[in-house]
Amino acid sequence: MYFKDTPGLAKRKAYGHIYCNTRIQEIPKEAEMASSVHTTSKSYAEFLVALSERRGLKPETYEAFIDRAVQRSERIENGRVQRNYYGLGLSLRDSPNFGLSFGHSSSNGDFKCTSTIYEDTKNGFVVMTNSSTGDMLQFRLHNLLNIGTKQVDP
Repeated sequence: MYFKDTPGLAKRKAYGHIYCNTRIQEIPKEAEMASSVHTTSKSYAEFLVALSERRGLKPETYEAFIDRAVQRSERIENGRVQRNYYGLGLSLRDSPNFGLSFGHSSSNGDFKCTSTIYEDTKNGFVVMTNSSTGDMLQFRLHNLLNIGTKQVDP
């Protein structure tokens, strides 16, 4: 994972696409808030697995990550209440079907990312796209993998 330009990073960086037009964006010289993480889906998945297994963290640090600081939504899903929260850099869900899950999603216009890991089942996914239309894929995968539905339209 990189947060600013490092030697050789530009050669490995994917280009973003906004509606089929390639967008060449410079890598930040210094770390920026919320938009300068450069990583692979495998590396990010390894980070989420380590977080879920509490590796490398003090117990109080892990608790801070999964603290349900702000409730963002509540809805009925398959006849049960499902609540969504924000924690410390994570989105958290108390799913009636899968228990606690956490992850993160982001959009820089031409790059879209979503991830979820289920703490009880030790399953999860990370999806990264380099397209402004990547959120359609993310929406469908989220519904299929998080909720178990094949809803295709947002």
